[in-house]
Amino acid sequence: MQINDSRRDRRYRQNVLRLTLSIVLFATTYLILLSFALAVFAFCIFTSVVIITSGSDNGSGQVMVGVIFINLMGGYFLYTVLKFLFQKKKHDTSAYILVSNRSEPQLFNLVEEIATTIGADFPERILFTLEPTAFVFYDADFRSLIFTPKKSLCIGISLLDSTSVTELSSIIAHELGHFSQKSMRFSAYFTVINTVSSAIFEEGSKFQANQYRRGDPVDIRKIGAVIGGIASVPMRIVFKLVNKNFLALSQEMEFHADELAAKAVAGDALASSLLRLDLASIAFSNALDHLKSQVQENRVSENIFPQIKLLLDLYGNEKNCEFREGIPQVTLPIHQGIIGTKLVLDAQWQSHPSISDRIKYLKAIPNSNLQPNDQPASSIIINLEKLQTIGTKRVYAIEDPTIISPITDAEFISFFEKDLNERAHDPIFNDYYMFRDPAISGLEISKDITLESNIELASLFSSEKVSLAIENSILLNDIAALEQFQNEEYGLKTFDYNGYRYQRKNWKKLHKKLIEQHKRDNELLNQNDAVIFFFFQRICQESSDPLAIENAFNAYFISIAENKKMNAAFQEFIRETDFISASDGLEDFDEREELEEKTKAFRKKIPSFKNMIEFVLGDSDYRYIASLDQKCTQAFSHFLNRRLSYWDGFGFDHEEVSVLSAAISAYYTTLTNAKKIFLKKLIDTLSEHYHKYNQN
Repeated sequence: MQINDSRRDRRYRQNVLRLTLSIVLFATTYLILLSFALAVFAFCIFTSVVIITSGSDNGSGQVMVGVIFINLMGGYFLYTVLKFLFQKKKHDTSAYILVSNRSEPQLFNLVEEIATTIGADFPERILFTLEPTAFVFYDADFRSLIFTPKKSLCIGISLLDSTSVTELSSIIAHELGHFSQKSMRFSAYFTVINTVSSAIFEEGSKFQANQYRRGDPVDIRKIGAVIGGIASVPMRIVFKLVNKNFLALSQEMEFHADELAAKAVAGDALASSLLRLDLASIAFSNALDHLKSQVQENRVSENIFPQIKLLLDLYGNEKNCEFREGIPQVTLPIHQGIIGTKLVLDAQWQSHPSISDRIKYLKAIPNSNLQPNDQPASSIIINLEKLQTIGTKRVYAIEDPTIISPITDAEFISFFEKDLNERAHDPIFNDYYMFRDPAISGLEISKDITLESNIELASLFSSEKVSLAIENSILLNDIAALEQFQNEEYGLKTFDYNGYRYQRKNWKKLHKKLIEQHKRDNELLNQNDAVIFFFFQRICQESSDPLAIENAFNAYFISIAENKKMNAAFQEFIRETDFISASDGLEDFDEREELEEKTKAFRKKIPSFKNMIEFVLGDSDYRYIASLDQKCTQAFSHFLNRRLSYWDGFGFDHEEVSVLSAAISAYYTTLTNAKKIFLKKLIDTLSEHYHKYNQN
């Protein structure tokens, strides 16, 4: 099958050319470095020969030690440049489950039929993993530059319950489409380049260590590392260029594979599975987190996958998804609500295009004439229960299985239903407050409003008002994200918004447009908030506590104001950590010295963050909110009880940084949950008075 989109094909060829040139540049740089290493090694040997043949008998023992030292130093440097030859990037398949044609003939027949249709090789192996995903992989080393590596197909067990047969077929067609791409050879090149670079960068890291530990005894490895570290500087520059061009080509390869899948199976099926992926991943992650948390109480699930599907269905109902053959159908607006944005700022630094871009492209491609099969993909797996049982065992590691107690489906889903119910709002609000917080300006506007006597609650929380609240929430997120372009050092040249590509220079124009739209929509919503307040206040005035609604709103706004102050201080602290998250581990010596100085300055900011956490734990409301998530209290405890440096001499101490990251995440979670709980308290008050009014 061939690509019909000439513009896409032209972009594809341009990216192939760019990547080819950058690979040639990398190879040239490497050959120069190799030549330098050989020259150093030859010089060491020549120097040794000169010393030995000089005829001096004075200190002959020391002379021989010096000769050996010089030769080993040169040899170690040469080994640094060549040691990638002894390394192989082998994909770890220990967690995967291998299946055969004999055990799963329907799956193998499906894969063979798709492979034949798109002209791709049949995979060497078909394996299953746990997550709702699918991908191809292969083991690569320098020999894969010459010989085509054998590729394997991996499918997620939890993907089987979250896709239809046609959707799974389109996903498999997409993955097998990569098999047919000649440009897949670049993946092998990039893997080797990555292996070569990592080997040299490793010595660069040792070079940094030597700079920070000058008092240590000198040894051969340290001198070799110094030379390797200096030599790695040009390699870092070229590697970054190769990496950027490889990611750009990878995106075009994804579009190509999407077209093959659309023509072989169905583009709309692939699009619907892409839209559902985030929801399925959230369900999978949350289900596993909960199930693993029960292990310490010797509670385990006998089969995690039906329970993951129950949670996916629960989330689908919460998002008001339609269901087809028991599978939630996620639309683009629902998906944007899940991820909270229409903006894609970093697509050019990812190996996959944005989902909105892919869906837009798929819509332009006619589907094949295949009859769609909307039955769950799990229906074609003959030994599904056995597969799920093996997968479940991979999750758990119980030493004594006789003491465990199974978690039933009812127990499992009731935990999440309870959590949703605790966060859920009365249906009379139609999820309006899931996307909008009451505005204090609405309270002020309400003083000048004369409420119509026949106004109905349903009109205040209509579908149109809820859609406006959703759109306004997304706009606010996107406006904040666009403001990153104010930073002149922000490296992106293009970005995507709502499926359209923009140049960096146009960000202010789009930013202004979104602000104006947000302002217009927000004025309408503020007016609506004012009417809402006035509506409930009028109801309350006929009760025994006429000030209850006004007091509830005032208490809410006071709590939110305090929360905003706490968040402002927190965001100021977060900005101090930007240099840590911006580090890619490829910094040269001067950059690492600068990072160490920034780390020293950052440590002085830590007491202020500890004070923030201690305030949370000292306030009764916030302490209760933090206690609702055991991970938060544990993260706070680990952070407060340890003295951390975050720097291990030549780089960030990842274990200590992870402790800090966990505390930051816990604090953010606590502040976010506090806002939700304050809002829930207000909404419950409104609901209570409304129902009392109707009863009377």
